Amino acid sequence: MKYTANPTPFDIRSLLQFLDDHPEKVRGVLVHTGGEIKWLHSKVIAVPWWWLDM
Repeated sequence: MKYTANPTPFDIRSLLQFLDDHPEKVRGVLVHTGGEIKWLHSKVIAVPWWWLDM
């Protein structure tokens, strides 16, 4: 979870490190306060928190 409405690749540094350390995990999800679903990296998608409640 990231308390920002406009996540950037800078916000996923730790998540990318986690994915590198755990190669059996192929994707990551960043939950944010904004309104867009967007890819921040080939392995990480950013989704708004309300999208999870659909």
